[in-house]
Amino acid sequence: MKLRETTKKGSLLIEGVIALIIISGYVTNSLSMWHRWNAEMKDNQIELNYERKILNEIRQKL
Repeated sequence: MKLRETTKKGSLLIEGVIALIIISGYVTNSLSMWHRWNAEMKDNQIELNYERKILNEIRQKL
């Protein structure tokens, strides 16, 4: 009896698609984290500028 040869047709394509999905998830997560960090830095900068303005007004009054 002859054993049937197993072929791996399409397995490389499937592995490539899975790798692409994993990499795209990683890139999406990285960009999301960067965006959150950037938005937080902008908010902190706005708050810091406001506090500096208030402190300068207090100094002028003294």
